[in-house]
Amino acid sequence: MNDQVQWFFKEIDQTGKQFLQEYPDLINMHLENAHRGISGRSDVDFEASGVKYVIDLNTMKEYPVNDPTDTVEVIRREKLKDAETFNLPSKWDDNNDQNLKVITLLNNSQEFMDVEKMFKTSVFNGHFKVQFNASTFKVTKKQNSNRHKLIVVPNEAKTQTFIDKGIFISTNSRCCSDHLVGFNHMSHSVFAQSHTTSTAKTLFTGNNEDTAVLILDGTYIYIQKSSYHKFQKKTYSMHKNRPLVKPMIIVGSDGYILSVLGSYYANAHNNDASITKHLFKTNAEDIKQWIKDDDVLVVDRGFRESFP
Repeated sequence: MNDQVQWFFKEIDQTGKQFLQEYPDLINMHLENAHRGISGRSDVDFEASGVKYVIDLNTMKEYPVNDPTDTVEVIRREKLKDAETFNLPSKWDDNNDQNLKVITLLNNSQEFMDVEKMFKTSVFNGHFKVQFNASTFKVTKKQNSNRHKLIVVPNEAKTQTFIDKGIFISTNSRCCSDHLVGFNHMSHSVFAQSHTTSTAKTLFTGNNEDTAVLILDGTYIYIQKSSYHKFQKKTYSMHKNRPLVKPMIIVGSDGYILSVLGSYYANAHNNDASITKHLFKTNAEDIKQWIKDDDVLVVDRGFRESFP
């Protein structure tokens, strides 16, 4: 939603000139939900710097609760309609005036063969000497004019999306955020404002709306005993006395699952501390770019060796 619409309020600079100031992502989302009738309200209230404000969508005005006469104008803009005109890709079929159209590619089309070639190269990579039956390989493309040009999918997200959802995203492709998983599916500001409880804000952030509170903990997924001795040895847990793998779960203080990283082997080399070190060393899902300096990581003492 934030990719499609931006709400603004008119502000005045020191020279007396008016300019448009964007609302933060969370307020932007609440405004758009109210505008579309999803929330069932015609206004949105929020607090900034200790002052409570109301945005009235009937009058398109914002004002402080304690002074309804002190109003500023509110403006809604659809990003693509109000942005400069751009040309859709020449390979696209006619959308017939629809924003979204899903098309199945023909097996003998050049586009199909290009994707098939990239799929073989990326997934098999010459290591698997197996027959690949193209007749069972179906390729569809989604033409979404509203989200075109918005997201270039990073490599980590492409790999994880294929593993988790069976969706193959080719090199330099663009994808709507609904297909992405992990840290890539939600911005830092939206997570911090939407998935931090009031208790966590009071205890850890000093009520700073832009500070994210992340809770990290490893968990277990039990598996069958493998007949491959090397794998069996790495997945046998001396702690649980059975074979398992260990994903690292990262959630918000309200229980919202932001990401599941791994899985990792169950041997002694993969405790919570070493897994966390590996996540930051390899920058899994661009975690170092997503996490900000003032963010709070809540962990147990099993992580004590992972941080200096």
